[in-house]
Amino acid sequence: MSPPGVALGLGFLALATAFLASHGFDPGERRLERRHAVATSGDEPHYLIILHSLLFDGDLQLEDEYAAAAAGGIAAGSARRGEVLDHHTYFVDAATGDTALWQNHFDYTERVSCDEPGCIPFRPTRPLPFEVDSGGVEVPAHPPAFPALLAAALRPFAVAPEGVEGAAAVVLYAISIATLGLSFAVGLAAGLGPTWSLLATGVLALASPWLPYGKAFFPETTVGLAVTAALLFVLTGSFALAGVGLGLAVVLKPAFAVVAVAWIAERWLAGDRRAAARLILPMAVIGMGLLAFNAAVLGPLAIIGATGSRSGNPFLGALRTLFDPGLGVLLFAPWVVLAVPALFEHSADRDRPQVGRLALVSLALYFPLISIPWALGADCYGPRYWVAFMPWLSVLAADTARRGGRRLRAVAAVLALAGAAIAIPAVLQYADVWGKPPWRALVNLAVR
Repeated sequence: MSPPGVALGLGFLALATAFLASHGFDPGERRLERRHAVATSGDEPHYLIILHSLLFDGDLQLEDEYAAAAAGGIAAGSARRGEVLDHHTYFVDAATGDTALWQNHFDYTERVSCDEPGCIPFRPTRPLPFEVDSGGVEVPAHPPAFPALLAAALRPFAVAPEGVEGAAAVVLYAISIATLGLSFAVGLAAGLGPTWSLLATGVLALASPWLPYGKAFFPETTVGLAVTAALLFVLTGSFALAGVGLGLAVVLKPAFAVVAVAWIAERWLAGDRRAAARLILPMAVIGMGLLAFNAAVLGPLAIIGATGSRSGNPFLGALRTLFDPGLGVLLFAPWVVLAVPALFEHSADRDRPQVGRLALVSLALYFPLISIPWALGADCYGPRYWVAFMPWLSVLAADTARRGGRRLRAVAAVLALAGAAIAIPAVLQYADVWGKPPWRALVNLAVR
């Protein structure tokens, strides 16, 4: 494919992504309408609350933002005005510095009457270790790096509170589209050539959960941007920059520390100790900085999310993350099965990093982690915890199709079209298809 053809193809994908992310389907009028992304549910309003606190209070003390949202303010987003939200926070005792996770002490599913000032209108499940009205504060239970990046992008424009949600949505679209370019570059660096690299990018853009998550107030696409950049840097020999990318991914979502461990081990066992060291150094600096920040500003050393401690059957969790009607990656992106053979297609040259081997060692650690039943993505659209890997998986799937014959390529085309039939209707009905089977959005378009 010629350079003008590549530019035209990438431009089309960027414009299509931006158009679909910024529009929605009106079932009453049976038409598309311009509609910017809004914080829908799950963790999204809580990330938006952190963003408002950073922009307008300049801190990470969230008690005032939750109170303002309950009183009808915009801090939790336009869809959640006046709603008394459960808190995704840690209580911090001002006197001792002790912390307590809100979700470990209150049942967010059960409201109780609450008429006294300072009362928390949710059923307590265990006593708090200290009084919460003694000058203490509430700090995020989610890593604040994602809303901090959004705040950094918006601060120069002095956006008013009412405009934050829409302005942040534009940043989210830009992150999603920028990753398409990185994914194309990864395909080139992996030896797919311009045509197959563009096809891989097209599958990512229009036939995967990446498309609806381009309008989500979750950190998944930002993490995907970081790990896709890291993969490109590794493939081009820039290991220190890859370490920075992985470090950013860990700051955004600590679970991605397993990817960093996997890559360091892969390079070390391949005998490239210098590359392993160059990966470790920036990640160590970023990691130590993160721990110091958490200790000094927030209190808890590890900020990993609002979910309290739970348990379950990891085997059933593994099956659910693949096949669950609301969360299974192979149902929402059926073409992912084509990525599996490429995970094991490694050349004999262990000195040169390869996408398949790096993805294999990463998923060997990541898959058991997300198979813990309470960690499947919770309240969200589709396989949220797989989204950051979609750029890698699309490149691997395209590589399998490239190496295969005519029949395999026909199967790949059918699976990609199935993914598009799932993703495109879903992005236009994002708020209405959370936790629903992948075919629900298409059925809604057909029958409403």
